[in-house]
Amino acid sequence: MVENLMKKEPFKIQTEEIPRMNVVMKNFVIYRYVEFALMLCGLILFFVSPGQTILKGLGIGLFIQASLMLSLDFFAEKRGTEYLKQLITLSK
Repeated sequence: MVENLMKKEPFKIQTEEIPRMNVVMKNFVIYRYVEFALMLCGLILFFVSPGQTILKGLGIGLFIQASLMLSLDFFAEKRGTEYLKQLITLSK
């Protein structure tokens, strides 16, 4: 898609793709806070639940899932940052 924009309508990189990526990058901050909160909730469920209950299992599952998503979003954010830098360079 970006290659087509570069060839046919290069001005759209500045007007459409860069603003879209700025929104995506801002959303990563929100995702990070939500994932940290879910990890904390998972730990609380795990340590507060008595014995071998389903809540303990839900807590550890929530912690694992949120941790995995946090790590994947970390790498996605790095790629997004590089992509945005390249778009800004190309649009000049």
